[in-house]
Amino acid sequence: MLERGDFLKAKESLSSTISELCRYIAFGLLVAFYTIRADSSGFAGTLRAEGLLTFLIGFCGALAVFCDYLQYVCGLATVNKALSTTIYEYDDLSWTYWGRQVTFEAKQVFAGAGALSLVLMVLVATF
Repeated sequence: MLERGDFLKAKESLSSTISELCRYIAFGLLVAFYTIRADSSGFAGTLRAEGLLTFLIGFCGALAVFCDYLQYVCGLATVNKALSTTIYEYDDLSWTYWGRQVTFEAKQVFAGAGALSLVLMVLVATF
């Protein structure tokens, strides 16, 4: 029978994988954005014509990277605060604990929205 520790290990593994995937997607979005902006080919011009989608790709990619960074900053502050007490527990009412969770979720939203924008842009430009 599975125990709580087994589920916590699975959660940690999944959270780590989600974070990595969001990071890869975010940097990929930034690469796509700058490639579209810098390329002089006809297809890149067609993609650039979708101004809002081009903006969303770059904007969401940049915000996902920023949220990834902020998640680590909040996480470090949360751990340092827990280590400064004798009980070694997280203060789940602190802004850093809250910020860590919010930025984890926000980077998923930004990575997903940016990826969806890229898919829509390619579909609109192709058909």
